[in-house]
Amino acid sequence: MNADNKGERRQQNRYRVALEVRYQLGRGASFGSGRGRTIDLSSGGVLFLADEPIPQGVNIELSIAWPMRLDDNSMLQLVVRGHVVRTRANDAAVRIEWHQFRTRARGLAGLEKCGASDYLVASSVRSKPQRKGILFHAEES
Repeated sequence: MNADNKGERRQQNRYRVALEVRYQLGRGASFGSGRGRTIDLSSGGVLFLADEPIPQGVNIELSIAWPMRLDDNSMLQLVVRGHVVRTRANDAAVRIEWHQFRTRARGLAGLEKCGASDYLVASSVRSKPQRKGILFHAEES
């Protein structure tokens, strides 16, 4: 629990960062898919603004355009699986149950720049210089 905010129930620090998101509900395209933008994230969850309301309790997979490159060359995406634990209008909070970094195609929309303190660092990603943020451990496939 954060010592700074005794009323805070979250155990992980959250970082405000706006990144492109594509999401898939349930299993298969018949359950729905869409786009959005992250509001904040931590190692335990993601809050994002979806292009349309998402039902609470549904399983979801997010593909998040990651702001760092692998070896300064390959673009990355963070793929997250979990379930929607809270919604309000088009905001959806997702509890992360599984995550993996993957390389992504160059054709996706560009990333918004954010302040140096908002950049996130993956432990398996080499970047110069390394910026402060949360660490995710990429799983090998």
